[in-house]
Amino acid sequence: MGGDWASYLGYFYRVQDISFYDLLRMSDPGYQFVNWVANNVGWGIWGVNLISALVFSTGLVVFCRSLPRPWLAVAVAVPYLITIVGMGYTRQSIALGFAMLGLVSLGRKNTLWFVVWVLLGATCHKSAILLLPIAALATTRNKYWTAIWVGIVSIAAYFLLLEEAVELLYAGYIESEYQSQGAFVRLAMNAVPALMLLLWGKRFSFSEGEAPLWRWFALISLALFAILLVTPELLSNLVFKTLIKRHPDRLCSPRFHL
Repeated sequence: MGGDWASYLGYFYRVQDISFYDLLRMSDPGYQFVNWVANNVGWGIWGVNLISALVFSTGLVVFCRSLPRPWLAVAVAVPYLITIVGMGYTRQSIALGFAMLGLVSLGRKNTLWFVVWVLLGATCHKSAILLLPIAALATTRNKYWTAIWVGIVSIAAYFLLLEEAVELLYAGYIESEYQSQGAFVRLAMNAVPALMLLLWGKRFSFSEGEAPLWRWFALISLALFAILLVTPELLSNLVFKTLIKRHPDRLCSPRFHL
């Protein structure tokens, strides 16, 4: 149980007396389905945590087993990925478990399964959709065709799962003062290994399918870190004006102390 424990209890009790059809119409239907199942079989919130941990742990194990030194990867994952993300953020952990399965598929040049796993993750936490364009960037064969069909899927997923919440997600994860401090630490954690990968990439024994994948991740990590350092005020003003224009009523929420 982490800082969002009260929120997860709210998710759990919210689906106690709704139909399966109404469940599918809710935000994050995959995670709502996990809560719905745990409710109906009498497992309680502990069942939600069990299913979430199973998905996350499966993705982590499969991902680590795909690396040259699996136990080293597990050791690196323990302090932050497992203890903080896996144990503290249930929805994100499910999405991350599916995403890791997808990354293994993409490293094996199976773009279709990458998209499937990422979409499953996005039904639990919308931010997983942002991984979809990676498939078009990292593919080494049929690049144009892959870019077309992955682009179509990405646009459809955006409108189905993400469009209504994009401003809320941006404000909640980027604009809030306490989260901006956390964003700097998280992006710095990515920037350091990203820089090492780009400087000494020849020392890593990547397969043909893995090399472009992790190179793009490194470039994106450095770009995001640079954007956070250079343009925080510009981004803040942009999102604030957008919120005023499109959702003036939401600015009354305590969440939007920009």
